[in-house]
Amino acid sequence: QVWTFTRSLKTGMALSSWIVILWSGLCWFAFQHSVVLPFAYPISFSLLFGGLESIRLFLRFDKESRKVKNLFKRYVNDSVIQTILSNPHASLMQGKRGLICVMFVDIRSFTRFSESRDPAEVVNFLNRYFEAVTEIVLRHNGVVDKFLGDGVMAFFNAPIPQPSFISDAVETAWEIRECVKKPEIRSAAGSFDVKIGIGLHVGEALVGNIGSERKMEFTAIGDTVNTTSRIESLNKEYNSEIIASETVESETQNVYDWKYLGEVTLRGKEKPVRLFALNGKKPTGEKGVSL
Repeated sequence: QVWTFTRSLKTGMALSSWIVILWSGLCWFAFQHSVVLPFAYPISFSLLFGGLESIRLFLRFDKESRKVKNLFKRYVNDSVIQTILSNPHASLMQGKRGLICVMFVDIRSFTRFSESRDPAEVVNFLNRYFEAVTEIVLRHNGVVDKFLGDGVMAFFNAPIPQPSFISDAVETAWEIRECVKKPEIRSAAGSFDVKIGIGLHVGEALVGNIGSERKMEFTAIGDTVNTTSRIESLNKEYNSEIIASETVESETQNVYDWKYLGEVTLRGKEKPVRLFALNGKKPTGEKGVSL
């Protein structure tokens, strides 16, 4: 609100200043031609007008800021929200194509778990699990797109571009893998052995505020999203936990140890995709750069 007030005040005062300058110039020009124009009242009126305009702009900007906060607070961390508010851009709300890294996370054999547990137990586990996953994604500047039953879709490098978005995504995946081993998640799962599958893929997608008047989501759509979902599903076949496409591997191979799985032709894709499974972090190495 301080930033919004300052922005509104500067705009209103700038408008008043221009009116004062123009009127002062007109009065001086008139005086040179022996015509005296009133000065005090018009100047006072312009200052009053500037103040009222500042208030009007503040109310408008504050409404817009609250709208943006309410939209993005569910998806991104506070620092990203502040960046958005400091650099408002219509494309964030209307839609924009860009390079992102999409991540799908899925719990293995969750149907069996949910069918054999009391609904309250299932909800308690999911709440703890989603809270942990969301916190990790937001900490690494990612966007929590949606929850899909027991799955999570997230993406990186939007709405604010991040130079390290690929390495951020991989680190997020690795931390989620480690997170499900923590006591609080294990205790909520009971005897169920929590295992996850994660897919990572980089490509262009349309990112924007999509939906209807009743339900609106800031989401990513396109072939990149579909490809990532299909990559994630291959964890069952390879008995792995994290699978990524070649771009992800090549940009992070200095930090992470990857195992080449081969070329796979995914459903709906003409060309095969080179896939890699994440084995772990290398003992030493420099952080991978992003595209």
